[in-house]
Amino acid sequence: MWPWEHLAISYLAYSLLGRFAWRRPRPLREPPSVTFGTQFPDLVDKPLG
Repeated sequence: MWPWEHLAISYLAYSLLGRFAWRRPRPLREPPSVTFGTQFPDLVDKPLG
């Protein structure tokens, strides 16, 4: 998968989980954490790809 696909799918899953399972508003500090968490494996695995 491409890095932006990792980001899109994981943010969609995070949003749906936050809306339907936790039923609470998402704090502003969590989306950057999701972004970093999805991109970190790609940066380690394929830095020049």
